[in-house]
Amino acid sequence: MPQTDSVLLHNDSILNSDSLHRADSIFSADSILLNDTVVTKIVRGFQGIAHPSLPTSESWVFGTVLFLFILMVVSYIRSSNWLYESVRTFLQVKERSSIFSKTTINDFQSRFFLIVFSIAVFSLYLYYLMHNPQHGFEFLKFLSFFGITALFFGLKYLLIDLVGYVFVDKSTLKVARESYFNILTYLGVTIYPILIFQLYFPQSLNSVSSHIALILCTLASILLTIKLFQIFFHKILASFYIMLYLCTLEILPIFFLLGGLRMIV
Repeated sequence: MPQTDSVLLHNDSILNSDSLHRADSIFSADSILLNDTVVTKIVRGFQGIAHPSLPTSESWVFGTVLFLFILMVVSYIRSSNWLYESVRTFLQVKERSSIFSKTTINDFQSRFFLIVFSIAVFSLYLYYLMHNPQHGFEFLKFLSFFGITALFFGLKYLLIDLVGYVFVDKSTLKVARESYFNILTYLGVTIYPILIFQLYFPQSLNSVSSHIALILCTLASILLTIKLFQIFFHKILASFYIMLYLCTLEILPIFFLLGGLRMIV
């Protein structure tokens, strides 16, 4: 008896398992439509506080200190004779220059470089002492300090010339002006290593160096007073005018200078 062909009775396994026979997966629910999720970036680590801007961490501070050192060396190489002579004859009053001494262009450049050096040292040191640690130690503020300090000593130079032109002769005025800026130079050269010490050495030793700087400033003021008495003291009444000069043209302007620098900070 003939039997029914298995191909006719049963579904073809090839048709049942063929992937083409199934519904296309494109028409199925898209995972993007079903799960509209936002991919977030995982942040690893901790949100810390930015490192404060300190003088020791600023590259421009090191560059400025190095430039000042080069400026001091260049001024010394240009001419050191006048510096030795000014130290040797500081306690002497020479109203008439010697016929053997002459001021050369190298001496003038050396004096000028050392004065600029001293003003920059004072500006950087005052900025270091007066700046707020919560704010950055900025180069533009240092330039403001330098500009105000340079303007201060420029006005002092004009005041010395004005007072000297009215009250003293030309030779005495020259001695007084040179003595004033020589003391300024001495102070700048001695403050410079203290500035480096306070910038790059432990903070626990800053109080010691600050006291040394204060002592040096006091000695410079004493030397200036002694020099003024040597130059201008001829009668007992002259002492009154010297003290008046110190109060009006030396002490009070310093308070105005510090007030102006505090406004910048």
